[in-house]
Parts: sequence; structure tokens; C-alpha cells
Amino acid sequence: MTSQQEAVVPLRLRRFDEAERVTVSICTITFNHAAFIVQCIEAFLNQRCDFKVEIVIYDDASTDGTANILREYAEKFPTIIKPILSEQNLFSLGVNPYYAFVFPAACGKFIAICDGDDYWTDPEKLAKQVQVLQSDPSVAITYGRIFADVGDGKPVAFSAGL
Repeated sequence: MTSQQEAVVPLRLRRFDEAERVTVSICTITFNHAAFIVQCIEAFLNQRCDFKVEIVIYDDASTDGTANILREYAEKFPTIIKPILSEQNLFSLGVNPYYAFVFPAACGKFIAICDGDDYWTDPEKLAKQVQVLQSDPSVAITYGRIFADVGDGKPVAFSAGL
């Protein structure tokens, strides 16, 4: 196995040096998503890439144990997961947590957004998107296929992406 192949492992197997520059900040907000947040975070941690990624997750004062789940993941992956835990629900007061807290905390050259009740199915999503963004400076945004899970086990496709 070459050193480059060794570097392309799931995020869960990586430990990053503080001095290394963040390429992608995965930005997430959550509120009472205890039933979904594990699948969301696991999908992030399954991303295979050869660059530094941070996961910035804001919890808006969940009452269902979501914050505890975030604490546990941050403890296991301290160089990757950066939780921001609010004690007061600010969205209900008109505050957009992405703009007020998450984006200002993000250090990445690129931003990837995924809400806490959503998840990614392609473990190479970030690698593909970063490759496109770095290879063509005229590209400002990328996105992938979107599916809805309506609870019947049959995902509904909404669109195809780059």
C-alpha cells in the first residue's frame, strides 16, 4: 500500500495535528435529533479523504439527549468533532445558528452543510467535491443527489448533483 493510499482512510481512523490546515468544515445544526444524529455523525466519520476535516455541530438546547451524544462523539474524536452546545433555544428567538455560531467557528477552506436529521450515503462525497472545487476555481458550489426517507424504506430521489 502506498503512503497516499494509507492516507485515504475513513475520518474515524484519523487523528489530526492542530497545526494542519483544515480543508473542509462540516457544519451541522441540530435540535432534538437524538433519533438521527448518530447516523449523521457516523456518515461524516465514514468519509474517506486525504485532507483534514473538522465537524462543527451546534445543538440548540435539545431536551432529548442529543447534546449527550455530541459530547460522547467529541470525546472519542477530539481532533475532528467540535460541538457547540447552547443552553437556550436560540432559533426560537430568531437566531440562525449557522450564521451566529457554526460558520464563525469553521476553519475550513470549504464548507459542507448537513443538518442533524440528514446523512450522507457516499463515503467519498467530500473527496469528490473537494477535487472539483480545487481543480476549477470558477466552481463555487457542489451538491449531490438528494433522497427523502419517508419512513417506508423506499428512498425518493429529488435531484442529481455535481
